[in-house]
Amino acid sequence: MRLEALSVHDDPLVEVMEGILRHPPFDAAALAYVANIVHWRERLGLFNRIGTNLAFHVINYSAYLHLANRAGTVENGATFSNLLAICEARGQCGSRALRTVLTLLKVTGQLHTKPSRSDGRVRVYIPSDKLLGEIKDIYGYSMMVLDTLMPSSQYAQAIREDQEFLPRIIAGSGRAIIEDGLRITEYFPELHDIISRAGGLPTSISLADAHLRGIAYPSQQTISRKFKISPTQVRAIINALTEDGLITRSQDGKILKAHLLVEQHKGLIARELALHVKYGLGLERVFVQVAE
Repeated sequence: MRLEALSVHDDPLVEVMEGILRHPPFDAAALAYVANIVHWRERLGLFNRIGTNLAFHVINYSAYLHLANRAGTVENGATFSNLLAICEARGQCGSRALRTVLTLLKVTGQLHTKPSRSDGRVRVYIPSDKLLGEIKDIYGYSMMVLDTLMPSSQYAQAIREDQEFLPRIIAGSGRAIIEDGLRITEYFPELHDIISRAGGLPTSISLADAHLRGIAYPSQQTISRKFKISPTQVRAIINALTEDGLITRSQDGKILKAHLLVEQHKGLIARELALHVKYGLGLERVFVQVAE
């Protein structure tokens, strides 16, 4: 499997991302997307406490390799060696951490294993029906944003009804990340650091959701109960958000502002969409014209 050297320079998504951010309906679409992600993470329950960002990366890599194997472009699919090659190339983890994550994903029913057809000694990690349903939901939320920006597209409907549509998106977007070394969350280093922690995404995005809806920021206790995250995890994430300047708090700890956090989350949404638009759908010119 080919893995290119990784670089943050000459970024191919910037123009598309800027076009998406400047698109007039984007703010309203981002609000709906954030609300959907909050509800999704609430459904995950205790997995929020133990599911680090690395676990979600491994889930995405497994889905891509599973589909690439079906298409005959990656030998054996999501084997341990293929997953490790990706994680090491992206500087995310070594073999011990990967084994821990894979064990977690098996125990929680996200992945199961079976022998490789070409070599029975090799175990292949297969996404469960439960996991494939979650993946369909997540990509569906992204396609709902595109449907708002491009009202005649009906991509969310295609996710539900066209069995080949989602694999095509995952294959194109996954190839850009896994084989070409494209970075997504790392483009926003402060936010990347936060969401790399267990409980980081649900904590930060619940604050962004409150800001976008113009309601009171949830307390640390509320976040802990809602997402089944330990109070210690929530407190550490809130402190890190404060230290990074993404939120502002009063002397007694009350959150006063989160607009910088919201801008980074909106940027991340636009960047993920830009990935799918350019590499999954081939529609980058639509949004580059907006940026121009």
